Amino acid sequence: MEALLIEFDELQSRIEVLNEPNQDTELATRDLVENEFDTCISIAQDFIKTHSSPSQQEEVLIKEVNVPPLCWRLGRVSRLYIGSDQIPRVADIATANGTIKRALNRLVLLPTSDSNES
Repeated sequence: MEALLIEFDELQSRIEVLNEPNQDTELATRDLVENEFDTCISIAQDFIKTHSSPSQQEEVLIKEVNVPPLCWRLGRVSRLYIGSDQIPRVADIATANGTIKRALNRLVLLPTSDSNES
């Protein structure tokens, strides 16, 4: 996606310095790149919306500051707290040592066998 943005910027720069006869071709190419970029952005946004928040009973790793990822604690989402925008923001996590509450941006979803099949 970043490559598309760079290509878009390069085309835009070339359009500014080209003379009149070549501008139509460059503008058409620019429109194609812009449309492809918009498509990639919408696909990424859809992916983020459908795959970003955990559901109850999913296993997660709990990110901890100054601790290597292999030492992060394992837990299972027991409850989600929905924000005023109807998006989950916080979760209760059941761990081996009890239940803790963490923001979702501090959790890492673990892959499930269902996600590997699709």
